[in-house]
Amino acid sequence: MEKKLRNIIKKEIFETKNQDFATKICDEYLEYYFNKSISTKEQLRKLLDKYNEKTIFSFTGKNGSKNDYLHLALGHNMGEKTLIPMLENGGDVFPPDREIGQIIKDPEYWSKDETDDEWEIREKFHGYIFFAWFSTIWIEIKGYKSQIVVKISNNDNLTSWYLNDFKFDSNSNFFLDNDWKSAIKKHNKKAIELEQLLENIKHEYGR
Repeated sequence: MEKKLRNIIKKEIFETKNQDFATKICDEYLEYYFNKSISTKEQLRKLLDKYNEKTIFSFTGKNGSKNDYLHLALGHNMGEKTLIPMLENGGDVFPPDREIGQIIKDPEYWSKDETDDEWEIREKFHGYIFFAWFSTIWIEIKGYKSQIVVKISNNDNLTSWYLNDFKFDSNSNFFLDNDWKSAIKKHNKKAIELEQLLENIKHEYGR
């Protein structure tokens, strides 16, 4: 998968006006994230041992209802990709789970000396690489078996990538769906082809 993703990224770089800068940052991000694959899988397994279909309602207290909108969000801030898990239940956001802690830490490669054009290129390719890499990690650990809605959410603009069907926001079958257990039965994906995965990511990044 790594080789295939690198080849696709090379094609995307070819269409970028600052190819030298794009090549540099893509090499950095690809190297960083693939070196974090093993530790990230371990963190995700720990996360899904704690939160799954059998356990998730025990964390919602009196707000818990089997008819509620109930998602496990991996939250990050604008411009970076450090992921911290937290529950969302019926519009309520629970405190971050400090026991589990960070699922992955952002490498913080950006520089204050970068131009606006360079920042846009970095934001595009970082998102493109990150969501592709993380989704393949999710597939490899069989995250679908948790049978709950899990998403990567931007804490600032509330954009979410749903790991259940590998789509952003309203493109996903899990977006604002109160009947999430029914959606899981109908739309929970075990895997997706890399080309289709990257095409879905381009709805938010990569255009």
